[in-house]
Amino acid sequence: LRGTWAVHHSAGDASDPPDPFHAYLVISLEHTTMVLETGEELREVSDAVQLVTDAPTLAAGNLFGRARIAQVHQGGVRVTAGPVHAQDVGVADMLAPASTHSEGSSAGAAALQVVAAQVLDPYVLCRLSDGSLRVLRGDPTTQSLKAVDPGGAGRG
Repeated sequence: LRGTWAVHHSAGDASDPPDPFHAYLVISLEHTTMVLETGEELREVSDAVQLVTDAPTLAAGNLFGRARIAQVHQGGVRVTAGPVHAQDVGVADMLAPASTHSEGSSAGAAALQVVAAQVLDPYVLCRLSDGSLRVLRGDPTTQSLKAVDPGGAGRG
C-alpha cells in the first residue's frame, strides 16, 4: 500500500447542498491503483471510473470545490468529472514553453516522470525525476489545469 485518498464528487446542481460524504476512495498499490465507491458498502469501481488504474497514484484530491478530481501518477495528472475523464496533463505539458522548443528536449521530457505530488485546490505541485518542481493551476472558468510559467512568477 503506497497511499489512500478520499475524494468528493458533486454530481448535482451547484445550488444543491454538498454531499458531506466522500464519493471514492483511491488506493495506490505497488504497481496499480484501485478505486472504491463509497456508500452503504465499499464497492470496487476501478473499471467503471476513468482514473488511471494501471499505475500507482502519487496524490489525489479535489479541484474547483468538488467539481473535479485530480489524480497524479508518474506520467502526469488525470482530471475527471466524477467517473468521466476530463483532461490529461502529461509531463511534457508541464515543462516551460521555452524549454520545449529546444533540440532534444522532447526526448528529455519523455524520460522525465513525476515522483511526488500534492493537490491543494486549485493547485497541483509535482516534483519531477530531475528534481525540478512544476505547478499546475486550475482555471475555474474552464475547470482545467494549466502549467504555471516559472519564469513569470514573482517578476514585477
